[in-house]
Amino acid sequence: MKKPIDENMIVRTVQSRDGFTVCDVRCAPFSIHGAWYDDRFYRIPRQVSERVSKNIFEMYDMPAGGRVRFATDSKRILLSAEIRKAEESACLSATAIKGFDIYADDSFVGVFSPQPALVDGKLESIVNLGEGKMRDITISFPLYAGVAELYIGIEDGASLLPAKPYKHQTPIVYYGSSITNGAAASRPGMTYEAMLSRRLNVDHHNLGFGGSAKGEREMAEYIATLDMSVFVMDYDYNAPNPQHLEATHYPFYKIIRDKNPTLPIVLISAPCRKRTENNKARRAIIKATYDRARAEGDENIYFVNGAELLPFDDNEFTVDSVHPTDLGFYFIANGLEPLLKKLLGD
Repeated sequence: MKKPIDENMIVRTVQSRDGFTVCDVRCAPFSIHGAWYDDRFYRIPRQVSERVSKNIFEMYDMPAGGRVRFATDSKRILLSAEIRKAEESACLSATAIKGFDIYADDSFVGVFSPQPALVDGKLESIVNLGEGKMRDITISFPLYAGVAELYIGIEDGASLLPAKPYKHQTPIVYYGSSITNGAAASRPGMTYEAMLSRRLNVDHHNLGFGGSAKGEREMAEYIATLDMSVFVMDYDYNAPNPQHLEATHYPFYKIIRDKNPTLPIVLISAPCRKRTENNKARRAIIKATYDRARAEGDENIYFVNGAELLPFDDNEFTVDSVHPTDLGFYFIANGLEPLLKKLLGD
């Protein structure tokens, strides 16, 4: 006999849209951050991804870090999304991979969770916000799935307005590995970038590509064209070996710097406390980029030793000795917050 499902764990799918006004998020007053739309949502232009690598092309239309923002006094929010090519992972929850979460005035409210078997198809769910007062709403996109369409429903008669703009509207841009991408947060709003966005009231753009951020020149040339308040460079884990990291790290930085002479640039080594020869060599390479840049007169470059972001044995903060849990991301955010706050002028 099949074991009954815990009533509290059942995904509440929408049976009817009666009582809701449903809107396409590409229209005002919604604002989209960290993603754009062509025939689907994406976080890096297709033509750029094709120039960088096959793996980046496979992930360009997975809008990790993307958000939709608006304000409403609706007591309930309906979300309807068309999900495409969701990945599977033993380390991530279905909600992190292909679900959405929702914050009201930067406080977590709930999740729009998919059925576990969903790969391609419709995700439709309702979250109850409780009292009907006007609040700024932020809904985070999935971390490892494509989103072809996204519609938001508010209760008939409720107000729908633009959200208050971020205090810092020019985004922090993060480039890096699967950790930057968001593995293995339990849901999209628990990545360290999302935490910092809420704490510092700053927009951000997530260019983390699990297993595929290898410091390619084409990627650096694209990032150099972006409007950024701070650039955070963190692809240590994805460099296949120290030799590859050494060959690409300073050139990657230099492409960004040459196009952005006053931009704050933060270099981070992998958030790993293991004192292996490999890790020490990688950390030394990243520190050498920093030292060389300073010697060349760059006064707006910063080095963060990733080993110091976690308070003790990093295995305690990961699901697999590499990818952080929510607690791991919390400590990474804590470690970066004072520096980024300073760089934003707060």
